[in-house]
Amino acid sequence: MNIVEDVRKLNLPQGEYLVLGSGILGALGIREIGDIDLLVSPSVFDKLRAEGWAYDEIEIEGQTREHLSRGEVEVYRDFWYGSNHPDPATLIADPQIIDSIPFLSLQKLAEIKKILARPKDLRDIELIDTYRLKKSWAGGFLYNRKDGTILLHHRDANTKINPDKWAFFGGLNEGSETFVECFVRELREEIGLSIRPEQAILLREYLNTDMGTYRVIFYVESDISASELVLGEGAGFEWVPIEKAFSYDLTEKTQDDLRYFVKVTGVGIELRLAK
Repeated sequence: MNIVEDVRKLNLPQGEYLVLGSGILGALGIREIGDIDLLVSPSVFDKLRAEGWAYDEIEIEGQTREHLSRGEVEVYRDFWYGSNHPDPATLIADPQIIDSIPFLSLQKLAEIKKILARPKDLRDIELIDTYRLKKSWAGGFLYNRKDGTILLHHRDANTKINPDKWAFFGGLNEGSETFVECFVRELREEIGLSIRPEQAILLREYLNTDMGTYRVIFYVESDISASELVLGEGAGFEWVPIEKAFSYDLTEKTQDDLRYFVKVTGVGIELRLAK
C-alpha cells in the first residue's frame, strides 16, 4: 500500500482532514499497514456520506462512533483513546506533512501508544524509537523568560547548509546518543554551555523531509549573559527579542519552529509574522 498516493487520490480539501493512527508508520516505511483511518471535518464527513460512502455506527471502547468506509479507507469525525478526547479541529490544524499529505505526527502517535500500552502498541513504540534514532538532528535555543529574548546562532558564511543564516544550536546525533544527549553535547561544543539533561524542555519533533532527518527541538530557560559563553562553532550568537527574531535571516525550519514556540507557549506577545 502506498498510503500517500492512496490518500492523495481521495482529493480531500487541505486543512479539513488528517491521516490517523499508524498511517504515518506506513508513510515513513517503518512498517506495513493494512488500512487507512482518516479524521475529517464535519463538512467533509457529510459530503462523503452524501457521495455514497458506506455509513454505520460502530462501538469502540464502549462508545458509539459514526463511521464511513470505502475499500481500505475508514473515516471518522471524532477521535479518542482511553479517557482522552482531543478536539478534532485542533488535531487537524497541527499535522505532520509528508509529501503534502497531513498525518498525525510521529511524536503524538508515540504518546498515544504509550498511554494505550497494548502489546501491538509496545511493538510499534520500539519501531518508532529505532527509526527516530537512525538519523536524527537535535537542537534548540535558550529562552530568557524575564525579558522575552532567545539566544540564536549565526551560522558561518562558508558552511554548505544555510550559510550566513540565523538558526538554532544543534547537530546530528553521534552513535547511540539520545536526542537530549545530542542537544546537551551541541550546546557545550558550540557555546561552551553545560546543562543537565533535565533542563532541556522538549518543544517538538518531526521528520525533516528536506534533509532526510528526524528533527527534535528543545529549549532551555536561562538568563546567562552572552559574555559568559564561548563561541566554538559558527560566526556568532546573540540574545534576540522574540518579536524581532522574525526580521532576522532565519533558516526555514528555525522560523517554523519559532512560530510553533510562540503558538504553544503563549508567551503573550502579538507578533506580526510575515506570510
